[in-house]
Amino acid sequence: MAAVGSIIRFFLVAGVAGLVWTLALGSIARWIWRAVRRGDAKAVPAWRKAAETTCVVLGALGILAIAWAALVEPYWPRVERSTIHSEKVQGRGFRIVHLSDLHSDPRERLEDDIPGIVAGLDPDLVVFTGDGINSEQGLPSFRSCMKALAAEYPTYGVRGNWEAWYFPGLDVFEGTGVHALSGTGDLVTLQGDEVWIAGAAVGQESGIAASMRDAPPGAFAVYLHHFPALAEHAVEQGADLVLSGDTHGGQVRVPPLGALIRVHRHGFWAPAGMHEVGDAHLYISQGIGMEGGRAPRVRFMCRPEIAVIDVQPGGP
Repeated sequence: MAAVGSIIRFFLVAGVAGLVWTLALGSIARWIWRAVRRGDAKAVPAWRKAAETTCVVLGALGILAIAWAALVEPYWPRVERSTIHSEKVQGRGFRIVHLSDLHSDPRERLEDDIPGIVAGLDPDLVVFTGDGINSEQGLPSFRSCMKALAAEYPTYGVRGNWEAWYFPGLDVFEGTGVHALSGTGDLVTLQGDEVWIAGAAVGQESGIAASMRDAPPGAFAVYLHHFPALAEHAVEQGADLVLSGDTHGGQVRVPPLGALIRVHRHGFWAPAGMHEVGDAHLYISQGIGMEGGRAPRVRFMCRPEIAVIDVQPGGP
């Protein structure tokens, strides 16, 4: 759910935009009227001409911004790199590629491009932290993307709130080769280091402790959950790195307000990116796709993100 501040920011921006477009249309109407009645028109003060021109320019920029948000930015992914250090890592370190919130629709966007982008990043491990589809018609695109990744790298995933709430009986990872974590954990070896990879789907939060119980002492522990609000609990159970998504980074950002919609779960919200949780780390992905349902498929100043996290030896 969105906090009251998110609602205020949304209506503030919508109100300003509506006012600008109303003034712009009014200015254009006056220009036309004066052009038709030019013989009878009185001299127009310079300040009014400047104000009308400003409104029209701002209105045009607003239309261009909407076109950018719908037609350009959702198809323009970026790679976000982070490095963390841990004394549990004894080798040369390893690389995790973190994907989240693909929200596949019937019309493909980046699903075919993602495997090639990930290949260029040379990961040791690929993880997906939930919200794979907006509709069952988007399932083939999502599965094709996941299958291509799992064929090349150890790939783990968890179900997000969209899978839990809207597609509870659908196994979105079926046939992809992705290891779906549902209150479970698995031991992998990455570049000579033991890594415990565990996770829980939305609705299985009670399984966090159980999924961490068998983690070998000294193994670096990675925890996957769609909601970042669960990070503190996962860290209490021994996680060294928690990976999550859900917030989309706001999906639409407007300076100086930042993210218009800030999704709060369990009273928690934090911006996308890397955060410290005690001696551990939490990374919140701003996701790849866009909110489903009737929400507009737009991104503005919040490009689709593929996160690269290098885990290196050493102290904090």
